[in-house]
Amino acid sequence: MKLPEGEVGKQRIFHFSIVFALSMWGVIQFNLQHSQNSKTLFERLVIESLAPIQEGIVTSQNVFQRVFNNYLYIVSTRKENEALKERILQLEENLFKMQTIEAENQRLKKLLKFGEEIKYEKVLAQVIGWDSSGDVYSLRINKGSSDGIKKNATVINSQGLIGIISNVSSNYSDITTILDFNNKVDVLVESSRTYGILQGFGQRMCRLKYVTNSEAIEVDDILVTSGFGALYPKGIKVGKVKKITTNDYELTQKIDVIPSVNFSKVEEVIVLTEEVKTQEVLDEIHP
Repeated sequence: MKLPEGEVGKQRIFHFSIVFALSMWGVIQFNLQHSQNSKTLFERLVIESLAPIQEGIVTSQNVFQRVFNNYLYIVSTRKENEALKERILQLEENLFKMQTIEAENQRLKKLLKFGEEIKYEKVLAQVIGWDSSGDVYSLRINKGSSDGIKKNATVINSQGLIGIISNVSSNYSDITTILDFNNKVDVLVESSRTYGILQGFGQRMCRLKYVTNSEAIEVDDILVTSGFGALYPKGIKVGKVKKITTNDYELTQKIDVIPSVNFSKVEEVIVLTEEVKTQEVLDEIHP
């Protein structure tokens, strides 16, 4: 028996609805089961689009982190290098000071040992100034009358005679050196005992005067203080003969002398303040 056409349509619609409902239910169940592992097409497109950007960001962050770490390392290393350089400079300065002190100690020891042979009270002083001419006609030292120094005191170092005290204040003194033309020194030629007067001549040289042509003087002869005139003690080395000129029409020789003292390197001096009397001399003075 055939159903009416309207009834058949209703049944088809009913069957289609059941099939559609079952299909939707299946799709929903499938989506529920695979929701954790499955992505939609849109989601996959988003992931594919953003993943390179994320990768680039992460890579940039890693690069920046490495650059920043390197920068910190360089800054730290630079600071360490600056600290090490400063430390090295400090050590070099300390070493230089120690070497300077050692050299000064050696000079002072030599100076004091040299002065032992001269029976005078002594004052050790440092040179603190020179005259402006450059010819070293005068020197200034850091000791004065408060240290027992008096005018006309003899000044020496381990090389020989420097000069005489010409001005004195409480804490400082000026020395007129043997290079000054006005400073005259009575000397003897050590080998022949020939007498003469030594004067400054310029260019850090001296000239021995009043030595007659008959006196036998030779180059490299040594000159020492004679002790005459009670100004300079006897026997202090003064210089060495460098050149001798004689003329038949002159009575005396021209004798150029190199001072024993290297005046360009004078740093410490000994001032002879008062002669030390031996017991024999004291006995003669006070019998």
